[in-house]
Amino acid sequence: MIPLTGYSDRLSAAPGERIAFKISSAAAGPYRASLARVVHADPNPAGPGVKLEDLAHRFAIERPSRAQRLAQGSYARVDAVLALHTPGPLTVTALVWPTLSAAREQCVLSRGDAAGGAGWALSLGPGGVIARIGAPAGASVAVTTGRALPLRRWHRIWLVADPGAGTLRVGHAALAGGAREEASAPLPPAARLDAAAPLLIGARLGPEARDHYNGKLEDPMLLAAAVAAPEALVLDPLLPPRELIAGWDFSQGIDGLDVVDVGPRRLTGRLLNLPTRAVTGARWTGREMCWRHAPREYAAIHFHDDDVHDAGWATDFEFTVCGSLSHNRYDNNVSRILRNVLDRFRGRTA
Repeated sequence: MIPLTGYSDRLSAAPGERIAFKISSAAAGPYRASLARVVHADPNPAGPGVKLEDLAHRFAIERPSRAQRLAQGSYARVDAVLALHTPGPLTVTALVWPTLSAAREQCVLSRGDAAGGAGWALSLGPGGVIARIGAPAGASVAVTTGRALPLRRWHRIWLVADPGAGTLRVGHAALAGGAREEASAPLPPAARLDAAAPLLIGARLGPEARDHYNGKLEDPMLLAAAVAAPEALVLDPLLPPRELIAGWDFSQGIDGLDVVDVGPRRLTGRLLNLPTRAVTGARWTGREMCWRHAPREYAAIHFHDDDVHDAGWATDFEFTVCGSLSHNRYDNNVSRILRNVLDRFRGRTA
């Protein structure tokens, strides 16, 4: 974090309008803010250089320092699942195109209550695809496929939990004819798939959003079944898979922040920190360059762990633009010249 940084709620204002400033300062003492007019802002040494006109007599304040947290990383949050109960068999799957390998886990899909020891998470990491199931008293279970996924290739990944059979499976398969890989582990009787928590796409709660995923993501799905061949699953809004709980079709609402569930419960979520929409997906053929003409070919969202939208900081001070500040000397000179021209014109035509 930069020791002193901030932003305004708007980039311009008319006379009489206010601009709010949100500041984060890690200094021990107060910070000062004052008004200045930028006459020339190009630092090029071949030019006139930076020129500022000090207007501290118009506005100058001192405020106590306080640090405001910046939560980076984009993801989608689905609060509509809070009332959803999934105690039985569960399959979680998505198409991924990872772009950044890292030593830590990157969560693709999750619904977990760490404090209550419940829920699940499907992630990528240096050991491949990782499935985690919560359980009370530290009895949670995790299983991994063992090898990291190649970057910038489409893969289907999955988590299959079957409490009746007492098994947990995790796996992946490359869409372009790659090998299928799966690992399994016993699912303890104390494991709890159900969690009174929101579902996150591209991150997990802990208690804030963390372990953000870096890469493109498409067609995340939840199914109330222990699917034997998850690699064959396809999210078709017109013919959804059997036992579908929820399936988010990112080709719908591309020009907004909602992620639309085409499943029977319509568990629509919301994007945070502005990931990139309308990116080429697993169905992209290269024949269409505009997502509006073939939205299903652009049904992916690219998430990043350093995305930022509105930081949501509190306002530290405001400035009201007065009329005399809305016109600089250049504007006044131009107005005066125009008036002289008009006066001369009127004198000639009189």
